[in-house]
Amino acid sequence: MDGGVWKLKKLWTFRGWVFRVKRDPEKHTMRKLNAYWFNVDCLRMIYTANPDAKIEIIQKNVLSKLTITVKNALEVWTYLSFNGELQLFVGKDKFNSVM
Repeated sequence: MDGGVWKLKKLWTFRGWVFRVKRDPEKHTMRKLNAYWFNVDCLRMIYTANPDAKIEIIQKNVLSKLTITVKNALEVWTYLSFNGELQLFVGKDKFNSVM
């Protein structure tokens, strides 16, 4: 599972109203919240353009993908600011898992 998408330098794509993001659970998990993070402004722009847009997480070395609507992600109230950039943290338990 290390090949394919993981050899590409792009960490994300946005096509067909699906925001696909690559995450390595070992490196990209906020352990305290067991969550992945996203830029709030980016998600708000996507939501404004299409309230039915989705986020799909492709996890390194994990066969299943995690999905959630952007609307549902924005309803999560865990926000933190890093160097002036507002981040939204979505707990992994909030996502749907698909193969």
